[in-house]
Amino acid sequence: MNERWRCADDVIDRIEVGSIRKPASPLNARRWGPFEYASSVEIHTAGGLRSRITGRAHVGLTDAVLGEQIRWAASTVTGRPLTEHAAIWDTLHTAVMRQYISVFALSVLDVALWDLRAQSLGLPVAALLDPGHDGSVQAYASLPIVAEPPEVRPAVRRLADAGFVGVKVHTAGDLAHDTAVLRCASDELAGGGFLAYDAAGGLCRDEAAGMAGLLQELAAQWFEEPFRQLDIAAHEWLRDRTSVPLAGVETVPGGPELVRLALGTGAFDLVCVDSYWKGGITGASATVRTATEMGRGVVMHHGASPEMDLANIHVATGLACGPVELMPATSPETAGVVTPPISVGIGLAAD
Repeated sequence: MNERWRCADDVIDRIEVGSIRKPASPLNARRWGPFEYASSVEIHTAGGLRSRITGRAHVGLTDAVLGEQIRWAASTVTGRPLTEHAAIWDTLHTAVMRQYISVFALSVLDVALWDLRAQSLGLPVAALLDPGHDGSVQAYASLPIVAEPPEVRPAVRRLADAGFVGVKVHTAGDLAHDTAVLRCASDELAGGGFLAYDAAGGLCRDEAAGMAGLLQELAAQWFEEPFRQLDIAAHEWLRDRTSVPLAGVETVPGGPELVRLALGTGAFDLVCVDSYWKGGITGASATVRTATEMGRGVVMHHGASPEMDLANIHVATGLACGPVELMPATSPETAGVVTPPISVGIGLAAD
């Protein structure tokens, strides 16, 4: 057996699915409404192990819709041994590709299975990805959207003081506002730390060219999602007009296979990777390896839930592909260098 698939002999006994609703963050409220929904999956093994993982019902899905898809996927998993994890992932990935179930259903189940396998061996997940791992990974911070651009200055200072190696600005849907925020953030980072910009796929070519010129002036580390994910022609067009690295392929369906096809066009310099969009730790790890094989860099994204953020930290550390994105509060307590939890599994214990 491949070393990273090793585990103790145990069987998946039952899987419970729950629902969560909470007020949306300002960014997501603007895009999808006042509430965010999530589904939690709790897997119990015959040997007494337990893992509970939560995944946000992204891009307008409700918890009811995602929950039903997870229940269907869980029905194909119950009763199977943990030693069949790789085969389980293949089965569910096929369902994503051929039956169009949400990749998020695959992701939450996959992360739970990694958690259980690592628990069964008394190891952290990162140690399964790399048995020799003993390190930490740097983190960059995702900036909150601010009402007035100067408000970003104290936030950037606090993040830099906390050790974050860079900050990413998210579009507020107003390019004049974004431009002012980027300039303020860049001024505060003049003593060190990188700047990146996420346009959330909402620009036309002229707008993207204008923002690329600004980012080039500010020596930005990357320009994320200027266009829709699979508008390859637009990315190729912009690629020929800027030296700022283009990051994308975050939300494309299809897992590592489609990432390989997208990278083969030459339109992207960096691949956005996170365990929630890429089919769990298995899919995220495969995507990192695909990008590495093709000579592309990796941008570790946030995971949209605490458990998925932890999964990304394990991937980033185990595969040495950081820094990893975190979404700290405006007054962060989180340090900009993170180490995967040294406790077993993913590092969270179910209540």
